Amino acid sequence: MPYDVSMREETRALVGATNLFILILVLFAVTLKWLALGTLSPRWPGLLVILVCLANAAFLWKGGETRQSAWLLIATLVFGLTSSGYFSGGLSGPVALVAPLIPVVAILLVGTRAGWICLGLVIIILSVFLVLGSTGKLPEDPNNALGLLFGRFLAVVFTGLVATWIAWRFGFNNERLAYTDHLTGIANRRAFETRLASEISRANRSDTWLTLMIADVDLFKQYNDTYGHIAGDLALVSVAKALSLAVTRPPDLVGRFGGEEFIAVLPDTNTAGGLCVANRMRHILNKQKFSGVARLSISIGIVTCRGSQIESAEALIHLADTALYRAKEAGRDQAIGLTIDHATVEPLRPLSAFASI
Repeated sequence: MPYDVSMREETRALVGATNLFILILVLFAVTLKWLALGTLSPRWPGLLVILVCLANAAFLWKGGETRQSAWLLIATLVFGLTSSGYFSGGLSGPVALVAPLIPVVAILLVGTRAGWICLGLVIIILSVFLVLGSTGKLPEDPNNALGLLFGRFLAVVFTGLVATWIAWRFGFNNERLAYTDHLTGIANRRAFETRLASEISRANRSDTWLTLMIADVDLFKQYNDTYGHIAGDLALVSVAKALSLAVTRPPDLVGRFGGEEFIAVLPDTNTAGGLCVANRMRHILNKQKFSGVARLSISIGIVTCRGSQIESAEALIHLADTALYRAKEAGRDQAIGLTIDHATVEPLRPLSAFASI
């Protein structure tokens, strides 16, 4: 999936999850406050927040614009801070404790500029509470000492939950982006190197088969020069999608090695399994259409080894790259591979065992 598309979907999911999270917490707080104070405490601010969150969820579910939904959610939080804070003691009440969350949520859902705008609004609201509180113009807080203590407890718990959740989501997004190719949306070279090292270690321990393949788009420079870089980028996205569709097992990984080269790591896969995947990649790609040409083809170099015979990731990549070079020499649009077996081949040295598959 292209990077910008996946990011839009991720942001949409994040807005929806934040809306649901706030809805549940506000509903819980309003219910407890209602049971504790009854009619002494105005309930309409919390109820209005709940209704807006429900409407926002319906808006998203029907395909509404993500950015509009995010701004509506932020405006709801600002309204909740203003109205509930006014009726619960201003700065001395519990609601003011959640104020720092509003700019943080705005940054996460909309952007840095929205965060600064919300920070300014929060400072203005809190300043108004300070003035009204110092002049005695705030409504009398209906909470008794126990109710105020309980309200502060809920506000601190709410702040802690939201802050922890936001930090988790932020860390998750950063980790995902660090291991994702910005153009194609599949794994990048860093992700591939990390996974390959892990799979080599596992194959070494269990002496199982490990297959590595490198695929290169045939005559891609000529395609890029003829149709332009934008068409070339779109072609790479299509190739990445085709290769990803060909790999169906959860442990398998397809990534972009660099430029027009792609790479796949297939744990517990022997020569026959590598051949099956390579043929599926070529078959899926051959059915796709590209600008100005009927199709694009790929050449694939494959190496399959027992774990006990893998000396290093670099040696494995070198063998797969050499197999790829042989596929190019043989006329492109084909897969050539090397199988290293205990009985017949010294660890990762001879290249005489190459065979077209």
